[in-house]
Parts: sequence; structure tokens; C-alpha cells
Amino acid sequence: MRRLLLSVLFGIGFVVLPAGMAAAADFVVNNNGDAGDAVKGNGVCATAGGVCTLRAAVEETEALSGADKITVPAMTITLGTQLSITKTVTVQGAGGRSTIITGTPGHILIGIGGGAEAYFTLDSSQPDWHLYLGVAEPRERRVRAEILQRLFEANAYLMIDPSSLRLGAWAGYDQQWDFTPLSVTLQAWIEGDAQLSWQPIHFRGALWLHGNIEASVFGFGFGLGADARLTVDAFEPFHVVAELGVKADLPWPLPDIEQDITLEWEPPPTPPALPVPLKEVAIAHEQVTTAWSLPSGALLLPNFDPDGDGVFRDPLPGAMDDDTAPPADLPVVPLGARPELSFARPVADRASVSVNPTPEPDWELLGDASRGEGPARARYALTAISLDRWTGSRWETIARPTENPNELGGLYGAWHRPEPTTPNTKLSLWTKTGFHFERQTGGRWEQLFADGPQDFPCVPIPPDQDICCDFADMKPGDVPAAPWSCPDHPEVLLTWQTPPTPEIIDDAGQPTLRFRPGIGARLLLRQDVKEIRFVMGCQDELQKRTCIDFGTRNAANLRNPLIESGIRFEAQDQGGQSSPDGGR
Repeated sequence: MRRLLLSVLFGIGFVVLPAGMAAAADFVVNNNGDAGDAVKGNGVCATAGGVCTLRAAVEETEALSGADKITVPAMTITLGTQLSITKTVTVQGAGGRSTIITGTPGHILIGIGGGAEAYFTLDSSQPDWHLYLGVAEPRERRVRAEILQRLFEANAYLMIDPSSLRLGAWAGYDQQWDFTPLSVTLQAWIEGDAQLSWQPIHFRGALWLHGNIEASVFGFGFGLGADARLTVDAFEPFHVVAELGVKADLPWPLPDIEQDITLEWEPPPTPPALPVPLKEVAIAHEQVTTAWSLPSGALLLPNFDPDGDGVFRDPLPGAMDDDTAPPADLPVVPLGARPELSFARPVADRASVSVNPTPEPDWELLGDASRGEGPARARYALTAISLDRWTGSRWETIARPTENPNELGGLYGAWHRPEPTTPNTKLSLWTKTGFHFERQTGGRWEQLFADGPQDFPCVPIPPDQDICCDFADMKPGDVPAAPWSCPDHPEVLLTWQTPPTPEIIDDAGQPTLRFRPGIGARLLLRQDVKEIRFVMGCQDELQKRTCIDFGTRNAANLRNPLIESGIRFEAQDQGGQSSPDGGR
């Protein structure tokens, strides 16, 4: 018998219906039979017997327009023939071990579970979107499959964003048996990953073969394992690394045997051409939509990109002299206009000019197939900035970043970030001046400024906001699905690896999520926070609380991961990798 396990919901968290399209239908299966729908297209899931089967629900949604949903509770359903779905529909079960669909041999072979995520922003200054079918890390968020009645396991992912495409898969066998006093472990798998970047073009792929067998009797064990890895960086110049490892774990007192062989092929490295981070400088005004762009080579000097291909080329132009006069045909702009800097790459604000700073961007992989350059890594930073004026004979600095941006002559700015995760690619600059708006002129401008708001143009810093996430809306015995989102705050997610599945228990009248020993949980944050507080207990002693306060400790001395009071803490970045700075 072959079975299909309905586990985690597949789908994207929003559906847009054009005008005139019917609203989505929601059918709930209440019978595990295989009878078809009696009247297709009437919006009712019902067989001739008046029950709703999975086949009847699929046939009814196939006859309707719109993106429908079918909910299947915990039950076992046997299909006699193939069930076809040709439209957008979400089928949600009660879990991979609760909702089971079986069929005759040769039909349904694989049970699949996983997740899909789509994101986009309407900010036109920098494309920011992604489509994920599973993610590389953590592995429990990949698309998963159980093959040939769970004999083999497999998982995969596909990740697409404006700069790259990444995909990978794992398939194999990993089991352990304990027959006291005998213990046996058998592992065999194959794993592959590939990443294609097109800003600039570069390919990286890896393939890993692993095999291992171990046995232990009365504390005496032996084992034999082998690993083979192949890593390729392309297109040109290529870089290929092949690694082969063999090990033999022998019983005491014999020494273990381990041997590694590494082969590497690559041509002499060629430094790649670095992208020009600064894309445009313009003068803009808050009250109008007009912006005055400074043409590169005329008003934007020096010109680091004369051929317009977006990268630095030798020889680089020299810096401007302090006595280089500006052109005569300068544009006339309003008095309240301000400079805006647009960048082709995310940059770090090391000049401390912005009032809304963000962490430094990740490293960017560089490589260009057409010129045979790379690979290399780069990231970009704004290290210094000032506002100068022409005195008639030389340039004189009148404003630069200061510790107090409210003081006259202090230069400060703000990054355009419609979303917390939007990178630093557009910066607007301000400085204290005597002009509130250009229409309010007349008399002494000092008096006008003194009579106006003393803190112009700053705004009050909003107070901190505390968000409490608990399980008050659940009752003992409930089993939440992963990932669990905080009520009214979807930007806070809690996920874990199953099985076993955590459950809600009663802790002195407070619903509490209990995890079995050895199971880890991950907190995913979709925006920056200043402080996180957990309330946790150890095993069944939920009344006993332990306070672990990282705010009073030296961040430089914190390890990542950190194990304390029987709990393992690990800070990870957005890709699920361990954060090198420990999340400080």
C-alpha cells in the first residue's frame, strides 16, 4: 500500500481577487470515503449520501472559480483512482501522522510537506522581493518527503530574490537501532546545493556523498565511514575542490584510522572589477515631486563610471581639488531642497549620519562570467560625508555629522526604508538652517527661526513598546502548529522541529507550551527589537523560574551558542546561520 501524508500547509499568505471574481470557497471533509460530488459547481461539497469526501471537495473546487481551500481532519482516506487538481487550491491536513491518504500500488508514492513564502515591497527605489519554497536553514522548514513507505527521507528548497537563485536537496537513510546490549547505526545520503547570482553573474555548486555504519556491543564499538565532497565555483575562472575522507573506528585499545585527500583545480586568481556603490545624487524638496539630478561627469564629480557599466575601471580618476570651481550653469532649486543619495548596493552607515541606522549588510559574492573575473566578496560603507559651499575661491565645509544633530551646522539624514528589512540604498540629508520654508521669508530670518519650533526639523523619539506573546487563547491539550505566530503580531514567529510535537499544559492556571527534552525552538523576528524576555521552566518543574539576563553582561564575552541552566541559546541571522557576533 502507498500513502500520501498531508502535513504542513502549502501556499502563500495572501490572495488578490480581481473585480468580479467569486470569493474563495472553504470545504471541510467530514467523511473518509471516496465517493464523488453529486452536483458539481453548486458551491456545496456533498455526495449522493450527503457527506463531504476529499474527492467530492476536489471535484467541487475544480468546478468553481477562485482560489479555494480544503481542510482535511485527522483521518485515513483510501483513493481508488487518481485524484487530479488543475487549479489553485490549498489542501490543509491535521499533520503528517494524522491525515493519511492511501492508494493502490503504482499510484501515490510520496508524502510531501513544506512551506512557501512570498514577499515584495512597492518601493521603487530598490527592488525588494523574494519567493521561497522551503529555505536552506533551518532544515525543518524545507519541503520534505517520505519515499517508499518512509524507507527513505528527502528534503529540498528553492529560494529566489532580485540578485540570486538558490536550490538544494537531500535524500537518504539515517536510522539507529538499540537491541540491548547491541546498538547499530546506518547512514547513507546524498546532498546537493547550487546558487546562481546575476548581480554579477556567478555560479556555485556542491555535492556531498556520505556513508557510515557503526555497531557497539557491551561498550566495545567499531565503525566504518566515507565522505566525498565536490565544490565548484564558475563560470570563469573556475575553482573546483574535491575532498575524500575515510575513517575506521576500531575497538579499544586499537587506534582509530582516518585519512583525508583534497584535490583542487583553479587558474591564477584575477581581481574582479568592483561595483560603483553610488548610483545618483539629486536635489529634492518635500513639498513638490520635482527632483534635480546631478549628471555624472558634469555636476557629480569625479566620474567613477564613465562607460556606464556600473563598475570601477582603471585608471581611477583623482579626487577633486579644494580650488576646483563649480560649473556656471548650475540648476536653481528651492531654498528648502535637500540632497538625496541613491546607492546601487546596500551600504553601512559608518559615518553615523542617519537617525535610523541598521546593521551592516552581508557580504556580496562578486564574479563576472563574460570577463573571467572573481570570485570575491565585497561590502560597502559610507565612511565620511560633509556639506561644503563655494566661497568664490575654495570649498568650505559648513556641515558634517555631529553627536547632536540639532545643533546648527550638524549634518544628519534618514534612510528610506518602507520595511524594517529594506537595505540602506537611499539617503536623504538635512541640516539646521534659518529657513523653515521658502515662502515664509521677510524680516530677519533669525527671528523667524527663533519664533518657530525649537526642535525643527526633528521629531520626538517614540516610546518603547512592549509586546507580550503568550498562549492565553489556547487550552490544555491543544497542539499548536509550527511556525506559531504571536496573536496580533505576525512579525514574531516561534518554530520547532517535530516529532515530538509540543503541547499546551496548565501551569498554575496559565496555559504553557511544553517541549520534550532535547527539542529546540527558534524565535524568528521580522523586525529589529531592543530586548527579548523568555519565561521558561525546566521539564515538569514549571513553578521554578530561572532568570538569565544578558543585558547586564559584557557582550564581548558572550559565546554563541551559549548553554546555561540547561538551556541552549543561539543567535542566528536571516538565513538561519549562526550569527558571528552572537546577535549583540
